[in-house]
Amino acid sequence: RAYTRAGQWIYLDWMDSPTVSFTNRLTIAAGAQLDISNLGIVGVGGVLENFGTIRVASNGRQSNGDNIAGGLTGSGQVLNYGTLEVYDAPQAGDNLQVEAKLLTNIRVPAGGRLVIGTNATAGFRNGQELRLGGQMEIQSGGLLQFTSGRLALEEGVRLEGAGWLYMGDRLVVEGNATIACPVYALGN
Repeated sequence: RAYTRAGQWIYLDWMDSPTVSFTNRLTIAAGAQLDISNLGIVGVGGVLENFGTIRVASNGRQSNGDNIAGGLTGSGQVLNYGTLEVYDAPQAGDNLQVEAKLLTNIRVPAGGRLVIGTNATAGFRNGQELRLGGQMEIQSGGLLQFTSGRLALEEGVRLEGAGWLYMGDRLVVEGNATIACPVYALGN
């Protein structure tokens, strides 16, 4: 089921690594929330349009001790007009670095927001693009990693926060942009 009305909340929390996929358009309305936690993976085959909030877990641990995180994957695209947040979801006493998987193209136009929360970890690994026209914040202890992917910054964008941006692939700046967070260049 997909709830797309304001005030609705979709919570995906699995113990056996399932994936929920869609091939057309799914809209998260303003005021609605999609929470992808633990092993949850949302396969994006069409367009996931977010006007509300999408939260993706990182740094979790399954009851059998395996390290886990949620994610977005697929050949489609996320259009984030609202807030896309990667949050730290460890079990008590854990100090894990298990990245949330951002394995689909994501566009954050002006007015949209991407937040890598305190101690949260997220990664682009399969050649996807994050196109940023809105805001991005990497909070203290947070990490956003591009091992194989492209970060495109549109005119007027500001990246901020005390967390780290690890660039191992392509950073494209398409106009005046401000990078006010630590950047570590991997590789060449």
